[in-house]
Amino acid sequence: MTAISPIESERLIIREFQENDWRALHLYGSDPEVMSGLLLLPNTEERSREVVDEFISYQLEEPRTRYELAMTLASTGELIGGSGIRMVSPGNKEASMGYVLRRESWGNGYATEGARVVLRIGFEMLNAHRVFATVDTENAGSIGVLEKLGMTREGTLRQSFWSPFHQSWRDVHYYAILEEEWRSASN
Repeated sequence: MTAISPIESERLIIREFQENDWRALHLYGSDPEVMSGLLLLPNTEERSREVVDEFISYQLEEPRTRYELAMTLASTGELIGGSGIRMVSPGNKEASMGYVLRRESWGNGYATEGARVVLRIGFEMLNAHRVFATVDTENAGSIGVLEKLGMTREGTLRQSFWSPFHQSWRDVHYYAILEEEWRSASN
């Protein structure tokens, strides 16, 4: 089993998802406003349970190429969101990353803090050379997070993602950061 130990940042503890986390995930996973930012439909309770089970299954991978981690407040242990990274092109050492937060936690810097941890996992544990993220061109909050992480907007993919939530094709910005850029920004 390749589960990682909890990682403490300034205000968060980033840890593996556990089976009983489905209710906390469902709080944000069923929120239409949160899911619209991800271009997804809100979860049913059954879907939230399935998502957590899927995240837990990643811990059994050998070698492990996917991490979906719970973001919890260090002060209370309350699960407020998740952040993940996965190797999408091992030959090219390229990974994709993402994050999601409960709406009540928006605007406090938690997404940036949690995403920094998964970037570190990407570069130090997955040995990625490059990490990218896509974001709906209308999601200003998430665009701000990616730019705070030091990621560079490399372009816009026009009508590249069908959003069941919006029932339309969406434009997404493509952001990336290279290992050397991440290392120089981290020092």
